Amino acid sequence: MDNNHTKIKMLVVYTSFITCGGVERFLLNFFELFPSDKYEINLLLFNDDQDNAKMFDMIPEHVNVLPFLKQYSSWSPELMEELEAAGQTESVKVKNFIHDRNMDAEFKKQSMGVRFEENWSILKTICPEYHGYDAAIAFTNMLPLKIVADRVSSKKKFVFMHLDIKAEIEFKNEDSLYRCEKSYYDQMDGIVCIANQNAESFCSYFPDLADRVKVLININNKALMLRQSEEFYPQEYQQCENNLLTIARIHPQKGIELLIQTAAKLKDAGIDFRWFVLGSHQVKSYTEKCQSLIETMQLQDYVRFLGERPNPFPYYKNCTLYVQTSVFEGRPLSIEEAMSMNCPIVTTDFSSAREQIEDGINGRVCSFDAEQLAHAIIELLQNSGERTRLSQSNAKYDGTDGINKYLEYFS
Repeated sequence: MDNNHTKIKMLVVYTSFITCGGVERFLLNFFELFPSDKYEINLLLFNDDQDNAKMFDMIPEHVNVLPFLKQYSSWSPELMEELEAAGQTESVKVKNFIHDRNMDAEFKKQSMGVRFEENWSILKTICPEYHGYDAAIAFTNMLPLKIVADRVSSKKKFVFMHLDIKAEIEFKNEDSLYRCEKSYYDQMDGIVCIANQNAESFCSYFPDLADRVKVLININNKALMLRQSEEFYPQEYQQCENNLLTIARIHPQKGIELLIQTAAKLKDAGIDFRWFVLGSHQVKSYTEKCQSLIETMQLQDYVRFLGERPNPFPYYKNCTLYVQTSVFEGRPLSIEEAMSMNCPIVTTDFSSAREQIEDGINGRVCSFDAEQLAHAIIELLQNSGERTRLSQSNAKYDGTDGINKYLEYFS
């Protein structure tokens, strides 16, 4: 990049803040890395939607939000009316065509990757072009990646890969999405993975791109988190001394059914506890399935889905244990935050878990098994000294180790 410019001009492309998750919180942290006297940052989103966590409202003032690409929001009659009223007649035609085609039985027989690719060949005709950037960053793959590859002129282009794609592909038994994205990865100067395991997985699928892969771990602002953690004491915690916390959206990837099964074993063992899950309920059918399982196991008084919270840090600070039940992840920011808040941690052994947690040193790592998870939780609930020891092992972690690497990489 040309450092003779007064400022480095950066474009970041993402979808929206409709879901409060680790990627969205990480994006906010990412913006704070770059001083406004050296970087001019533009953010391109599909819309200003946000959930109860209100993360869109948290976008730093020095970030310039460009006009939204509302034509890339999820189809709805209301959106079609809005686009029509705004004079985007061609966008309405394209969106309606794609919506109808996605419902077609023959079209559905094609792989997900092929369907996405065919849809993009039309969608890109209603996307503006963006010129004059030093760095263009797709903060995730799929549409942001395609936009940066095909519709942005920039000296360098990057994409962030937040997940272990091998684990995701095995979980979904579907790899066409990533395979069909190969031509877009080819156009990236850098492919940023947030964990070593993520990088290894990506390179196993795309070995010819290995020299473009860079590992940059999540970063966070511990000082800000500590200040926010003092703002209130969670009233939900007043009912019980043993308060378990999980930060996760209600989604199969997050192992919520395992969480419920583990809670049932804690109850059967006579443990007095409450288990709180903070995260969005975007997948309605799965949320209903989990709620039904809670009722079937008579856990209504033990497991509660609290939805999104603008400030989750008092929940971290005051929980008895932080528990992660994920099936697969990249490098979850929730564990980074729990480490920064000095929480004793229990996690499932997803592929990159041991990059964050060393079993028996700064937390416990368990197999994807309710019996083993329950056993580890009971041991820690009944041993305050061991909880303190694990917490103290995280005391020096502040989530800032990689800041200079980010500044060097994007300078």
